[in-house]
Amino acid sequence: ADLVPGHYKVTVTMGLATVTQQVSVDKAGKQEIVMNTGYASFRMIPSNKGKVIDEKITWSIFRFTKGGPDLNQKVGEVVGPNPQVTLPAGYYTVRGKYDGVQADVVVEVKPGIGYKYTVNLYAGKAALSASANGKVAKDVTWKILKTAKNKQGVQDVLYTSSEPSPTVTLREGNYIVTAQSGDMAAEAKLAIAEGKTNKLKLDLKTGVKVASGS
Repeated sequence: ADLVPGHYKVTVTMGLATVTQQVSVDKAGKQEIVMNTGYASFRMIPSNKGKVIDEKITWSIFRFTKGGPDLNQKVGEVVGPNPQVTLPAGYYTVRGKYDGVQADVVVEVKPGIGYKYTVNLYAGKAALSASANGKVAKDVTWKILKTAKNKQGVQDVLYTSSEPSPTVTLREGNYIVTAQSGDMAAEAKLAIAEGKTNKLKLDLKTGVKVASGS
């Protein structure tokens, strides 16, 4: 750029890193801006023996704080199966969210160095289906909830779907599954083991009350 002699404030953005620096111009020449950035790429596997997930994954990046991600420290968000991001040097918590599951990893970024991180979900799958009056139910709303209640006294909803028979990836553990179709509903417990698929069929009935979650 052609600039008249003087003092300027220059802001440079590269990826998720932004640097602002004061520069003085007195004659034609080059000004060097030190970004102090590194690179990190992320990918995800469902389990120790699982293949890399090549589907939509949402990656949220936070400056590292004790106690887990803090929304006030969120740096940015990228979507993709294997994104590469540019970040200022430092420590970060990266949260990957795929299907009905999410996982966090703490990463370090050093200037001029590229890092590759693989996040293991330690997950399995649930293959869900429902019937009503002896026939396959097609107009179904599914919810998967945590078994433990939160501070408000309700279970957190991890996943919702209106597919008739969804297959869902979930972290190893125990869950509650609900299915509703009109005035009919059903609820059941669901156990997920890493690398395994649990087939669960619910029989919808009238007058059944199920967890609503939040």
